[in-house]
Amino acid sequence: MDLTTWTDAELLTLGEKLRVWCLQRQTSKWGNRFWKLTAFMGAFSLIDGIVDIFLDGVRALSILEIVLGTAICLSWYLSDKKHKSNINFLGKLNSELSRRGLSL
Repeated sequence: MDLTTWTDAELLTLGEKLRVWCLQRQTSKWGNRFWKLTAFMGAFSLIDGIVDIFLDGVRALSILEIVLGTAICLSWYLSDKKHKSNINFLGKLNSELSRRGLSL
């Protein structure tokens, strides 16, 4: 994404929105802990479903555990990836704003 073609107003509004998003994510300590606990439980469910298939055979409950655990782990991974991407983009946005002599 080429930030040099954006107007100053677009850069400033997007920068403000990203800053607000980052502050909300940083201040929500229980939300982050709950999300990590949910990801851990999803991984446990995935592993438990696989072990159940090896020990007890294929059952609907084991397949359901694998599917739900995979969905939770994938959701956590994509959320974490998006967070890192937004932080990197905010850094690029700040460097472009400082190059233009503007600040948020």
